[in-house]
Amino acid sequence: MTFKGMVLFVVLWCCVLPVRSESYLYDPPFQTGKRFLIVQGFNGELSHQTTLSRYAVDLAMPEGEPVCAAREGEVVRLNRDGDERVSQFVHIEHEDKTVGDYEHLQVGSIGVQVGQKVEQGECFAKVGNTGYSTGPHLHFAVLHRQGFPWFTLVSQPFKFNVKRGTITPEKLLWLDHPIAH
Repeated sequence: MTFKGMVLFVVLWCCVLPVRSESYLYDPPFQTGKRFLIVQGFNGELSHQTTLSRYAVDLAMPEGEPVCAAREGEVVRLNRDGDERVSQFVHIEHEDKTVGDYEHLQVGSIGVQVGQKVEQGECFAKVGNTGYSTGPHLHFAVLHRQGFPWFTLVSQPFKFNVKRGTITPEKLLWLDHPIAH
């Protein structure tokens, strides 16, 4: 591949080819039959004011509760360094190049490796209270790459598939997992 061809590939890969569709529905990131409260939604006043977290949700969940993949994909990044002052997290990249971001996981609970494939609904970690956190909860966001450098991630709006249909996450909304797909 020529240098010109490589540049074109990089530009297409990071800026054009990843079709970031908001039409994908995400299962709630917990086990079927459970129900948890969204305590901070999109544009949350406490900590969701940056491009990385503007369209994130915080779910009030007890420490140790299983965290499950909202969509199938491949683990592309994680942190499990054992320091509770730093958020333990997993990033799962989906087919459309969006990334599911699961934060504040319990130290020692992450059961996946970078490069591992996970299925929608597969549990891979437990809720914790690590990093910038005022109590046990799960921070979930859908991210996509934006501009140069192509590893810059920003959050994007998304919708959950729940028992009563499709919802846009809002603060103080109960999120219930659908029985079946």
